[in-house]
Amino acid sequence: LCEDISRQVATYKFRENPQLLARKIDAVTTDDLQALAMRMIRTPPSVGAVGHDLKHVPPYENIASFTEKYIQSVDAQLRGEGAE
Repeated sequence: LCEDISRQVATYKFRENPQLLARKIDAVTTDDLQALAMRMIRTPPSVGAVGHDLKHVPPYENIASFTEKYIQSVDAQLRGEGAE
């Protein structure tokens, strides 16, 4: 409980009433989540790698290209065109 309170105060500068917070969570729709996911995948990907042998890490351009193809596929499905 203390951790929850401190996290809320640190993030929002106040503690949310638990019942109000539950209502806000219940109000989130599938469309809200889909819109958030699309905003997230439309930004250029961030990539990090750690280790001694990174020769199997693909070049950034390959990762960005894969992401772009995925976005195009999702856009086509949302328009009802199916995957290409």
